[in-house]
Amino acid sequence: MFSKTTTDNLQKPTTQGTSGEKRRSVLHDDILIKGDWTSDGIVEFGGKIIGDITADVLVLTSDGRVTGNVRARNVTIEGHLEGTVAAISVVVKTTAKVMADIKADQLSIESGAEIQGHIQVAGNPPKTTLRARISSQT
Repeated sequence: MFSKTTTDNLQKPTTQGTSGEKRRSVLHDDILIKGDWTSDGIVEFGGKIIGDITADVLVLTSDGRVTGNVRARNVTIEGHLEGTVAAISVVVKTTAKVMADIKADQLSIESGAEIQGHIQVAGNPPKTTLRARISSQT
């Protein structure tokens, strides 16, 4: 599934605004996108998207829902994601519900997060592949 998707080209520098800060897009929970979203800055997404998201940094808030593929340097998932994730760093928060294949160099999963899919972590130590359904119940 990840044969064409790599994290190699996520290493290039990002475009910055005139003040030297990365551009930031904030999309709240009343937003619905049917199609792809691309940004070279920070995207805080709390709406619904049926399509792919490509960004430098993606924060999927607890209200956010993505049905599609995510490519970013850094991804934080608090909401619902169904599809694939290719990133350098992925953080899956307690409130997350993820049904996705994840490929990352670094992965952090908080207790309480729900994940179902194929996970591939390629960093130091060498590649680790995990096929699991991870779910924490209190």
